[in-house]
Amino acid sequence: GTNQFSLWFKNKKILQGAVGELVSSENNQIDIKILELFASKGAKFTIVNASRISTILNLQKQLKVSEKGKVPIAQHFAMLLGLIMILSLFFLGV
Repeated sequence: GTNQFSLWFKNKKILQGAVGELVSSENNQIDIKILELFASKGAKFTIVNASRISTILNLQKQLKVSEKGKVPIAQHFAMLLGLIMILSLFFLGV
């Protein structure tokens, strides 16, 4: 179905499962839970194992916040931190 995914490493299928389910590899070295998947059938992604702090710092470097309208910069910063936390949780599978 459209909510199915598979994880490959060096042309070998490591595991496959459904969105929303915790899936483990046969040797139990990999556990992954994909909460949502927005992609066309056959889309490919690269998964990287990174620490939470490394992910947050990386996202902070890539995002630029500037004051707009009457919204205080502190509120923009709070929204940015919220976005970073959501993205880090998504990428880390927490």
